[in-house]
Amino acid sequence: MTESVSILAPAKINLSLAIGKRKFRNPLRKGDFFHKVDGVFLKIPLSDEIRVKKTSGGKIRLSLSGVFAGSIPNNDENIVYRAAHSLFSMIGFSPGIEITLKKNIPPQSGLGGGSSDGAHVLKALRTLFPEKTNPLNPDEWMKLLLTLGSDVPFFFSEETMARVSSFGEQVIPIRHEKMKSQAVIVAMLPRIFASTEWAYRELDEYRKSGKILLASNNDFEAPIFSRFPDLKELKDDLLSLGAEEAGLTGSGSSMYALFQSYSSAEKATQKIKKRCSFCELGKLG
Repeated sequence: MTESVSILAPAKINLSLAIGKRKFRNPLRKGDFFHKVDGVFLKIPLSDEIRVKKTSGGKIRLSLSGVFAGSIPNNDENIVYRAAHSLFSMIGFSPGIEITLKKNIPPQSGLGGGSSDGAHVLKALRTLFPEKTNPLNPDEWMKLLLTLGSDVPFFFSEETMARVSSFGEQVIPIRHEKMKSQAVIVAMLPRIFASTEWAYRELDEYRKSGKILLASNNDFEAPIFSRFPDLKELKDDLLSLGAEEAGLTGSGSSMYALFQSYSSAEKATQKIKKRCSFCELGKLG
């Protein structure tokens, strides 16, 4: 019988991200109206580290470590706690578990770290308690995933690269063999913070003002770059340093860049890292 599960929860970048102009009520998710999305999501090597262990006592315990542990709640507001609690409530089960989370992905950065953590805790619980979770059908899983966030279904899937659309429930795999030799940089500038809620408000206001969105793969770039021109400068610099593709990921404020070779990405990293508060280099595939 499995007593504990260790799992990596990878970050993602958005190779494209289109945000619908209108808001719709999501039938699978309670709350306000939501924008529909359509984008290409790619999991990258940067990952949080999660361990879920069975314990006695019938409580969910959470332990945090890592460079970004101080930036997220260490209580029942944390998405990993909410994911476990929501699953147990759904299936009428109250086991004791301890979740250990090493936080390596910067939060509120557009890299999807929180969503990935929530999804991968659910994967771990599915392995720990198969007799309780196997009866759940795909629609029940999807309803649970969407209560946690629109990126969570992608992270719960086994796909490395996918087109994600509607409210996040449509995840269609994309072949990505040609990308396996590429290297990726993700970088953040200091003192630039863009929460998801703020970014959506900015995009809505930008559109209401009649301004035209940039010719970009990500609809958030125009309003975010307008407010934070240093991010636009970083994108231009990454392209001038040889990136085949660069841009804002998610609603920001992280930037990504794809390079044909690890050595060229390494050289670019050396050029930009002194001005960044966070800079991570990895190889795809």
